[in-house]
Amino acid sequence: MDEVGEMSLPEPPIWLRTSCGFTGKKTTNGVSSRYILWNLIRATEPVAIFVFGLCSITKTEEGAVFLHSPPSAGDWFTLWHCVVVAFVSLVLFMQVVIYSKTWWTRIKLVLSYIAFLLVSIVPVVVDAIWPLAIDSDNHLDREVVLSVFYAVHSMLIYQIIAALCIFGISLQARRVLAAPVPNALSLPGLAAQAVVYALLTVAWVFSLSLSIPSTFYFWFMVNGWIILDALVFSLGQALILGLALRRRSRGKGSGHVSPELGSEREREPLLGHRVDDEE
Repeated sequence: MDEVGEMSLPEPPIWLRTSCGFTGKKTTNGVSSRYILWNLIRATEPVAIFVFGLCSITKTEEGAVFLHSPPSAGDWFTLWHCVVVAFVSLVLFMQVVIYSKTWWTRIKLVLSYIAFLLVSIVPVVVDAIWPLAIDSDNHLDREVVLSVFYAVHSMLIYQIIAALCIFGISLQARRVLAAPVPNALSLPGLAAQAVVYALLTVAWVFSLSLSIPSTFYFWFMVNGWIILDALVFSLGQALILGLALRRRSRGKGSGHVSPELGSEREREPLLGHRVDDEE
């Protein structure tokens, strides 16, 4: 496996500022619950891989996935940075769960995320706390388990997450076009996220190993997935922002404005109080 380096862009504060006004509105009209779920999964995956690299691979004879062996303070900072991003994404997700219309919707959302945790965070945390002894007869078993975990993620889960993120953009775009305006989307938040993730994409390019793999697919499996995920999210937020601005412009022109939100045009939290459907 190639090496993962350091990244220190101020991504979490953008999300924190966006989430501060959750309770300021009484609707989540215009927000796709599945888009929020899949973005949480996208944010959780790097945490699993970073923990895997720092706490599992570094204990094997092959050495660390990260640039520094033993891991540097910057490597650990990158891990905690990803943890903060995943935590704030979890806050967004919990807002959707809490204010969903039905218990069935809540159960499906929660079970979907738990199912992902069982193949991502849970295995690496268990291995970090109770690792198989590498100096015993279980050494081969440990290598097999670690190899299977990485193979499943690099050959299957990365691709599934990328596909879900792209599909999620289309779902969110449909919600924007269908929802009355103004709605629960934060236009400044969308703009900030698009810019920050564009910068994050560039940062990952310079942070990751510069070795050139033989094929695009191999590059994607090794470390390209995290670059493309950031790029897709940035482009997706920019697209949603453009659609929201166009929708708002048309809404103003036609007088089609949601009455309970009409006085709060410039103070939109990303999420509010009610999910209208299961999209």
